[in-house]
Amino acid sequence: PTIEPSGEIITETLLVDIDEQVRKEKWLAAVVTALDSSQDSIVIEGQDRKVIYANRAANEGVRGEGRLLVGNYLHEVFTDTEPGGRHLYRRIRKSITKYGHWRDTVVYRNKAGVATTHDMRVAEIPGGGLLYATTDVTDVKARIAREADLQLQLAETQKLESLGRLAGGVAHDFNNILAATRAFADLIVGETPAGSRPNTYASRIVTACQRAANLVGQILTFSRAQDAVREPVSLADVISEAETILRGRLPANTTLQVPSAPQGLSIWANEGQVVQIILNLAINASDALNGELGKVALTTGLTRIKVGRPLFTKGLNRSDLADSFFYASAALRPGTDYVCLTCRDNGTGIPADIALKIFDPFFTTKQKRSGSGLGLAVVNSIVAANNGVITVRSRVGVGTTFDIYWPVYVSDKADMSSQLPASTNDLRALNGTERILIVDDEEDVADALSIALGQIGYRTTVSYSSTQALKLFLSYPLGWDVVISDQIMPDLRGLDLIQRMKAANPRLKAILCTGYSDKSGEDGALMRGADLFFMKPAPATALAAGIRQLLDKTS
Repeated sequence: PTIEPSGEIITETLLVDIDEQVRKEKWLAAVVTALDSSQDSIVIEGQDRKVIYANRAANEGVRGEGRLLVGNYLHEVFTDTEPGGRHLYRRIRKSITKYGHWRDTVVYRNKAGVATTHDMRVAEIPGGGLLYATTDVTDVKARIAREADLQLQLAETQKLESLGRLAGGVAHDFNNILAATRAFADLIVGETPAGSRPNTYASRIVTACQRAANLVGQILTFSRAQDAVREPVSLADVISEAETILRGRLPANTTLQVPSAPQGLSIWANEGQVVQIILNLAINASDALNGELGKVALTTGLTRIKVGRPLFTKGLNRSDLADSFFYASAALRPGTDYVCLTCRDNGTGIPADIALKIFDPFFTTKQKRSGSGLGLAVVNSIVAANNGVITVRSRVGVGTTFDIYWPVYVSDKADMSSQLPASTNDLRALNGTERILIVDDEEDVADALSIALGQIGYRTTVSYSSTQALKLFLSYPLGWDVVISDQIMPDLRGLDLIQRMKAANPRLKAILCTGYSDKSGEDGALMRGADLFFMKPAPATALAAGIRQLLDKTS
């Protein structure tokens, strides 16, 4: 510009420069304020790799009281990262040189020493410096993990539901076959001399049927564990019974230690299922000894929970000890008294990486044909169905401990058990002359039961159709004393049939005998009109004992 002697133009130019500088400073202050208010950590590194700017979030994340980033090297400040220190920044510089930018997830421990996950982006800026923008995604990662866990739980639930439906369909047909086979085998046993070849062969068929029924029962536990017949069960008696069985089944290298269980500890459960739990845990513990000399210990005791919050955190918790973990299926409820059943071994232990799989159906680490993978899955299903909690402590090379926490039986709880009389193998001691209607769409099952009851004096009539049976019954309702019905039949289900029959004859005694509980179970069957409930293959002696119990009550 032309400079006049008066200097007016020079003054005007200086004023313009000052205004521009003020505007730039205000703009810069606004930018700094905005960056400081950001939740993200923002850092600018100069060409000499020292920090020339760091916003409030970045400085607050630095460990060390009052320590700031400006003037320091980042790799010297953020030493507690994964991947750590110089290695991380070497990777960043290499990527910047090649691509001009870098992005990855970094784990950093905050001031409290808690590991936090960050999404870090780095870009080159004019002059050779670097701009770092970091977002804390710890909560996002946790939410994604929770969602993935929920999806996994949903998939597992759907898998078990599908397995339950499949098991129910197969079990119904298979148990009908077993029921017919056992019924006719029982007839042979009763009509042949004891010790004869036919008698021996038939007895072995009966035993095989019972073994098959037990296997089906394990599979059905997934779909009807909640429907099992329950009653007050003394743990001392159950442990004693299980010990007797185990003494003959455990290998010679296993030392079984069962201290005397305290008397008076009862739970509301199915006795057979509790025995099954003990057997499965003890046999698994014995297998864990892997042929070496070792101990399987079964203990019980009363654990009283008097805390103000649930005890245990559901899920897997890795221990501070190497190769070890602790798992809890649920939290113990405050104010609840629990009986604790413990099974402990000093075997090979369970690797932590398979801890969450041990309760999966069909998962097994045993050799082919050495295990079905159902043992622990059945234990878990039974415990969950009875509002119990199972915990596992294990360390590789040291051993494993299973604790089963079962709510203590409350004496004023309604007793829905059938309380059948002691069983007997002599059908003749259970004879009668009453009229019985047998309804089952499986002809062999109905015929075998009719023959067995007819041999001891009962007047039986068989119907293979529930609708035909109802028509026959309604033609003369008072002419019948007992109806024995299957549950799953075409046209009319067993419980619906029983309800209609009892509406016409309230004095009628009804027994539901089914190959699959269909979510009815004993409790449901009793509430809907049945007087007794049996799962197939029920022996004729048990049914005869139930018939006499019902009839003698009203005589």
